[in-house]
Amino acid sequence: MAFSGLPGSKQAELFIDINGEQRRVKKNLLQDLYAELRWNSSDDEDRINAVISKAIQQVDADPASPFYGRIIR
Repeated sequence: MAFSGLPGSKQAELFIDINGEQRRVKKNLLQDLYAELRWNSSDDEDRINAVISKAIQQVDADPASPFYGRIIR
């Protein structure tokens, strides 16, 4: 769906580029993106999970937090 509207040759080129050099994405990046994407969701559970994810990010990044640098993501 991300490539709809592009010529078939460009779609194939992007597919090869993405899948030919694919590397695992760090889980914390996925969690950060999840929070950003779900922040304004119409689904209550998605919004709650986004808030939880953001809160975890903040306590892990705050040097004054007792959880600073201790959260494994």
